[in-house]
Parts: sequence; C-alpha cells; structure tokens
Amino acid sequence: MGCVQSQPIAQGGDGAGLPDEVLRKVEVLFFDCDDTLYQNDWATAELLKASIERYTVEELNLTPDYAYELYLEHGTALRGLLKKEHLSNSKVEHFLQDVHNVSLEDIKPNPVLRQMILSLGHKRRWVFTASIREHAERCLERIGIADLFEGIIDCRSVGLVTKHDPIAFVIAMEMANVTDPSTCLFFDDSTKNMETGKQMGWNTCLVGTKARGTGEHIVCPSADYKVDKLTDIIEAMPVLFEDARMPDPEAELVEAVSGAVVSTDVVDLDDPEGEEETGEMKVPSVSEGGKNVVVVLGGPGSGKGTQCARIVDDFDFVHLSAGDLLREEMRKPESEYGAIIEEAMKEGKLVDPDLTMNLIIQAFDEHDTDNFLVDGCPRDMSNYESWNALIEAPGIARVIGVLYYACDEQVLVDRILARAAASAPGEERPDDNVETAKKRFKTFRDLTLPIVELYRDKGLVHSIDAAGTVDEVYDETKQVMVELVNQS
Repeated sequence: MGCVQSQPIAQGGDGAGLPDEVLRKVEVLFFDCDDTLYQNDWATAELLKASIERYTVEELNLTPDYAYELYLEHGTALRGLLKKEHLSNSKVEHFLQDVHNVSLEDIKPNPVLRQMILSLGHKRRWVFTASIREHAERCLERIGIADLFEGIIDCRSVGLVTKHDPIAFVIAMEMANVTDPSTCLFFDDSTKNMETGKQMGWNTCLVGTKARGTGEHIVCPSADYKVDKLTDIIEAMPVLFEDARMPDPEAELVEAVSGAVVSTDVVDLDDPEGEEETGEMKVPSVSEGGKNVVVVLGGPGSGKGTQCARIVDDFDFVHLSAGDLLREEMRKPESEYGAIIEEAMKEGKLVDPDLTMNLIIQAFDEHDTDNFLVDGCPRDMSNYESWNALIEAPGIARVIGVLYYACDEQVLVDRILARAAASAPGEERPDDNVETAKKRFKTFRDLTLPIVELYRDKGLVHSIDAAGTVDEVYDETKQVMVELVNQS
C-alpha cells in the first residue's frame, strides 16, 4: 500500500471558502452517506445507535450505554469491542450485518439532489462512509441516487479503522485512483472527519451547521466550506458547475419528481453498458437569460389566485401557484410525495422546500415564456434559502418584484369559508376549514411575514390592500404590474 503525502491547504477554514483556482483543480468528490447525502434530523442515526446498544446488550451481555462509551473512546463501538475483546474477529461480519438492519423509512427521495449531482458533470463521485456498503446502497436507493457514483468506500474497505484515521483517507484515494490530495473535495457532517481530511490535504465541506441535540452553531476551523444541506453547494461553490451542461429535464427532473424509480445499483460510470451520462453537465438552467418572476404573497384567503388570473389576462405572464403545484402532485396516484404533502397541508405546515422548488423548476420548463407569477413561494426561511440556492443562484430565474396582499384575518376567514361552501363535490380543498385556517394564519405570521420583510429590504415589495372588492384590488395591482413590466 502506497503512502500519500499530507499537503495541508492554507486558504479557507471554518467555512470561509477557497479561491476559485483551487476548486477548479478538484477532480474527485467524496461524499459521506449518513446525515450528509440525506438529512432527517438524525432519525436513522438514532436507530443505528439503538441497534448497536441492543446488540451489545442482547448478544454480548454488556450494560446499556457501554457501546456509546466505547464509541467515544475508540471512534466506533466496533473498534472498542474488538480492543476490549468483547467481540471476536469471527463475529465482526455478524455484528455489521445485524446492527445495520434498521428501517430507512425516514430517508426520502430527493430529486433536487439528484439533479444537482448530475450537474457536477465530469467530476468523479465516490461515497466514503463509516457504515457498511449494503447500508449505504439502501440509503442511496431511498434517495434516488444509487446510479450516480463510481463506487462505495465502506468500513470494510479501510480495514475497520475510523474516518478519523489518516489511513482511511489513504485507502480512499487508492481505491479512487487519486494521487494528488489537492484534487479531492470531501463532504461530511463530522468535524473530526473534517480535521483528518484537512490534515491529508483534501478540500473540505462540513454539511450541517447546527450541533445535534443542542442546535448550537458548529465551529469547525478545518472546514473550507460550511453548508446547512448538500444542495447549498450550488450557491457556495458555483465554480464546480461552470463547465457542465443541462441534464435532460424529462429524464432526470420530471421523472424523479413524479416518483419514478431510478437504477438501484451503484454502477461504474466508465462502463459502456452503464447509464449514458459521461458527457458534460451543467447547473440546472431553464433558459440562457433566466426567467422574470413576480412573487405573490399574502395570507390564506387574501385573493392571490383571483388577482393572478386577472394579471394573466392583461399581461404576458404565466401563473404558477406553489399550493396548486403541490395539490396536483398530491392527487397523482403514483406519487411518492402525495401523502406527505396532504398531511402537511392538513396540519397547516409548509412542505419540504426542495420539493416545492423542484416542482416550480419543472413548471418553468413546461411553458414557452420568460415571465411568471409565482404565487405563495418562497413562504418561509427554508423556502427562501432553497429558492436562492436552486433557482436564483444557477440563473434559472430572478425576482423582479413582490406583490404583498395585506388584509385583516377575520376578512380572510370569511372568504375561506365562502370558498369551501362554493366548492363542487370532489373539488374541496383539504385546508379550507376554520381549524386549518387558524394554523395557516399562524404559519403565515411566524414564517412568511419575515420573508416579506427580507424582500422589502431589497426594495422589491409592493404592498396592496386586499380588503377591497376584486376590482378595487386589481386596479392597484395593475398599476404595480405596469411599473414592473416597464422596469424589467
């Protein structure tokens, strides 16, 4: 086994970023699996922890919490069990298979992540995990990205050493056939793994900026970049995507959102019989110049949809309602997201932002125009950040103005109940009732109004009194639209 010389990189640190020329040299991307390629508030991590404790108690007659003590002392419970001679080498495989046999139902498909990975173009991609290959493969299948990596480097591959150990990185480079550590970019949620990666001369990105349990901000001097979620690298590292081209939207985006099943095997992208995606890819982009978007916000029942319909009649704009797109997806019998969307709507909660953005991008592709009204999105900070990362930053669209319809809540309640009473059988909206309306008002006050203020700070907000008649409200709306069209 050869030895890779450590070549620490001086620039960056604690998320400060790196010069573009450093990122342009990156050739191979190494992705941790658990809590990096997917994030589910550590639900799967808790299952794995409980499974390890169960095994040590039931199979090895050890006390509860002892496995966690071994983890803290030795980096992994398995290494501790072996060093303390609680587990023989002949039982290692039984241990690995048994403890990783946990439910993965909390890991959901992520079509936006799939689109982003495809947009990395010629960059080579490997999974570098502390778990076993079988577990990583199951996770990748759940996410919908199992076919996008050259291979998986698991705990067996590195001789059961932890990812805190430099030897794990040496082996990872040898498996990926890399000799220059400065061409490697490492994504992981562990600060200790960041430290070792940096020590080995890799470029590093910490995924997840809040500490598990406490929610405190993580300080990590060894991280060249820090992002809340992996798809944020579109905005944080645009250089990675600059030589790519647009993936086919029907094959990769539309099919993924509708719940289509992608390949469930990890394949070698150099294999001529594998998926044909070795050509250059690009950051998702709908048109070269991007779309002009007028964001439409207001409380439930404020009449946004009615006003948008009249705008469409008088101006060259297509109306996209985030709520309608979600409801349409919810009604598709084959959709994996239908039940999730319906539950969120009944509870008055907001749907996963990446899913909403993905549906909007799909809708952009379906219309031959550059002008859109986007009704009801972005509605909270996660929506706002996802919009900026997945739509604004790649140049898919830009917000040219925000129509904010302000109105007293009691007026809005009366409108919602009237709308429910007028709905035809089978066309009722699950959120048109007083109980849900109250939840939606609270959601709007707590989550959406701060976004209105963010746009107001940018000089983009046009407040419109929504308490008047439809004609009165539209007279004011039309004046604003004329101004926006003339400015765009």
